Parts: sequence; structure tokens; C-alpha cells
Amino acid sequence: MDPVHRGDVWCISARPYRGGHVAVGPMEIPLRAIRAGCRPGGMVLDPFSGTATTGLAARQLGRSYIGIDLNPRFHDLAVAELAKPRRS
Repeated sequence: MDPVHRGDVWCISARPYRGGHVAVGPMEIPLRAIRAGCRPGGMVLDPFSGTATTGLAARQLGRSYIGIDLNPRFHDLAVAELAKPRRS
């Protein structure tokens, strides 16, 4: 059996979200995935955008972002999240 290689398992804590979406993931997941698979200045596509956690991570890392979600309420939540001022 192969040993677990560094990076094969990510230990990431969940964080609470007080909005109207039940499946919001921690920011660290898209940050790691984007760093691993999208070069600076590249484009990130999230076909299950929800509240735009991936979009916020893409913006933070200097990537462009396209988010898609079938639920109009989630779209509105995502637009509101992306409209907030960036944290320094």
C-alpha cells in the first residue's frame, strides 16, 4: 500500500456561515485548488457557485472568475459577497 503523500489529505476546519445557503465550504479549499491548478491571471469556472466562495478565492489570488448557479437566491448571495470590499 502506498503511503499518504504530503498534500494528499487536507485537514481544513469548517467555518460558520450565517446566510441562506447550507453548503458553504471553507475558503481554504478553493484557495488551495486554485493555486494548484490555475496559473496567475487565469480563469476559474465554478459551475456550482453558491455564495461565491470560489470567486472570492479567485479574486484574492488574482484570477478571473465565472460562477454559475441554478438557484437565483444563491446568485443574489454571491453578488452581495463579491460586492463587499476586499479585506487587506
